[in-house]
This record gives sequence, C-alpha cells and structure tokens, in this order.
Amino acid sequence: MGETIRLYRLKKGALWGYVDERDEFAIHPQFLYAREFREGLAAVKRRGTKADLDTLQEEWGYIDKAGNVAIPFQFDDAFSFSEGRAGVRKKLRWGYVNKKGEIVVDFKYEFAHDFREGLARVKRDGAYGYVDRDGAEAIPPRFERAKDFVEGLANVVVDGLDRVIDTSGAELTKRGYQHVSQFSEGYAAVRRDGKHGFIDRNGEETIEPAFEDAQPFSEGFARVKRDGLYGFIDVEGKLVVPCKYESAYSFSEGLVSVKKDGKWGYINAKGEEFFADDRFKVAFHDTM
Repeated sequence: MGETIRLYRLKKGALWGYVDERDEFAIHPQFLYAREFREGLAAVKRRGTKADLDTLQEEWGYIDKAGNVAIPFQFDDAFSFSEGRAGVRKKLRWGYVNKKGEIVVDFKYEFAHDFREGLARVKRDGAYGYVDRDGAEAIPPRFERAKDFVEGLANVVVDGLDRVIDTSGAELTKRGYQHVSQFSEGYAAVRRDGKHGFIDRNGEETIEPAFEDAQPFSEGFARVKRDGLYGFIDVEGKLVVPCKYESAYSFSEGLVSVKKDGKWGYINAKGEEFFADDRFKVAFHDTM
C-alpha cells in the first residue's frame, strides 16, 4: 500500500485494527492499542512474548500499511513518527529511532516529544531542552517548561516566567512574562503585571501591556478587552473597533462574530455592524 492510501485506527471489541476509506478492515483488529499512521508507519502495542519479571507483558513496535512489522516489537511505549524520528521508551527512559528501527538518540530522557522544525523537546533531570535529529543536544535542558518551535521561535519558562528563544537557545525577550502566546502574523500576545500587550519576533514590546485580555492577531487585527468589553486593535496598537462588545471571536475572511445587547451579529474590518434578528443567536450557538 502506498503512502497515499489512508488508513484509520478502529477498535472492535477489545482490539484495535485499521480500516480504509470504505470502512473495511485493511488490518484486522489484533492490537491492544494502535496509534495513527504517520510517515507510512504506525506504532502498535501487543501482548508481550517474554515472561520474565523484568520485562513488561506488553510491547510496542511499528507496522506498515500492509500490516507487516517494520520495526520489531521491543519497546515499553512508542510514539508516532515526525520528521523521520519517533520517541520510544525502554523501562523509564526515552530515546528516538529512525524508520529503519535504528536508535538515533539514546534512552536517557524522562520524556521525548515530537520533532518540529528539526528539533524535539526532551526532559532530563527535571529540565527541558531540545535535541536535533542526530541526537545532539542543540539546546541543553535548562528550562522549567518548554513548547515546540514554530517559525523558528519557542516559548520556554525560566524562574516561573515565560520567555522566547530562537533555535540557538538565545533568549529574545528582554524580560519574563506571566504568559506568552504563540506568534501569529509576527506578534505574540503577552501578559505582564496582569495586563496584556504584544511583542514582535525580536522580543520588543510593540504594544505596551494595557488591556485586560488580548488574543493573537488574525488578518491584521487582535481582539482586546477593556472595561469588561471587547474590541479590536491593529498592529500599531490603534483601537480600530471600540471595546463595546460583550463577546467576540477572531477575524476570518474579513468578518468576525460579535455579541452586543445579548444578540449576535457580524462586523467587518471597518467596524460596520450587521445585526439582523434572533436567528443569529441560533446560528452562532450551533456552530461555535
């Protein structure tokens, strides 16, 4: 079966298998657990074949879309592949294998996450860092928490505060924040001293924290909250839609749903309102 063939995991009784797009079993139920196919392989769990007390009675391996064993059953846990690598566990430690089943990162981590943009989050001695696909610690573990890299940047926690680093591990933020969102359209929402604002990809505060709430930018606008009501700012921090709505979502295709005086409607990028009747209330609550 080629990579274009889509298979979906399905549980029948106590066992898992995989069905094709016609909902017919391409791989019959035989596994104790099964993960989704990624990059042509799927991690599956079966009853173990070894009975000694030092070996778990369940073991993980990988199969291809024909149901053949691609990487022998030998692991105590296994994750799906990402960027040609998969996190696998033996006893209490995690490492990574390639699609040939070769160990490319030794079993020395307390946890191992998926690869994103060539790096994967790992945990060692209670701290988080990042390894590359060859197993080198590109950013040695030193963070209290960490997130995946997105467009070359990642959020980490140092001394209880959120910061932003690049792929070299260099910190871009000039200070720590109570919260930093993921970057969107070149900016991230931040919270400092209980107020919300925005930083750019260089870590500069382009919009000083002054709002009760702020969400990431979408189509050039960010939802903000002031005096308990919602409005929208542009990338320069200008309030282009006054804070007068009881609830609001993010812009999509030039429109955003808002609630005023208990009724739902739309506004466009100019702040023009489109309220009809109570049918909006039904429509929005059915779809959100």
